[in-house]
Amino acid sequence: MNFLVSAMAGLAIGAILVGLWLWLALRPVWRLSRGARPPWYAWAPLQISLVVLVLGLIVYTPKYALLLAGLPPIVFFDALFRAHVSGFLGQIAIIAVPATLAAVWLCVACRPLRVIAVGVGLATLGGVTLVAGERISQTAMCTEARALGATEITRIPLASSIGNRTGGMFRRRSHAQTEAGGHRYGWSYSQMGWYRLPESDIAPVAGGTLRCAVDD
Repeated sequence: MNFLVSAMAGLAIGAILVGLWLWLALRPVWRLSRGARPPWYAWAPLQISLVVLVLGLIVYTPKYALLLAGLPPIVFFDALFRAHVSGFLGQIAIIAVPATLAAVWLCVACRPLRVIAVGVGLATLGGVTLVAGERISQTAMCTEARALGATEITRIPLASSIGNRTGGMFRRRSHAQTEAGGHRYGWSYSQMGWYRLPESDIAPVAGGTLRCAVDD
């Protein structure tokens, strides 16, 4: 009974928060329809929801993408589960943060674009993170694979790794796999390296093949 009450209370609070966010996001549209001119920053919640929806559809399932768009702050809670990959995220941040700041600055400097500054900044952050992260992960995987004596890797894209929460030392699925010396290895983003998979507990990666140049 207590669990049911807690669940209902959680759903009620969630519904209230989603309703509040949607009110903030749609309020400038309503004001504009009545002839008012909302300030540029009033459009920020709507832009955040739209960008989060697009990025969510790329990374997650449609249902979860809609949930994130309805209450984007959930992304911050989701980010807590990424603390173990802080080293990898730090490499991405070196590229993504300056690009995001440059995009926002350009929009703010050009008054007609100021109204979309938040959306452009968030889209830049998400897009650069996915593109740069994909490249950084491929380079790191190849570097570490060659150290094992392997030159061929089966991997899933970074976006799929994020959405599916695959990988980890004790999970059946991994972000990527390679084989060297008669043993199969899985990829760990937290360690940014390969770990040996148990012979009795190996699930293949349903992804593409990455071939690493020997002199890369």
